[in-house]
Amino acid sequence: MDGAARLCERARMEDFRGRVALVTGASEGIGRALALALARHGARLVLAARHAGRLVGAALNLRS
Repeated sequence: MDGAARLCERARMEDFRGRVALVTGASEGIGRALALALARHGARLVLAARHAGRLVGAALNLRS
């Protein structure tokens, strides 16, 4: 289990269906891990980052 998954368990992130989450720094590191965890729990995501190319890669990864 990765760090983001453990964080979600402790925060009781069980169901985010129907909710929208804005994640900054989503192209790498903690932001990307948080975006992945939120997506796994059903959230719709709005992603922001300084590096557009990396952000596109992260977004494509999250869609799959």
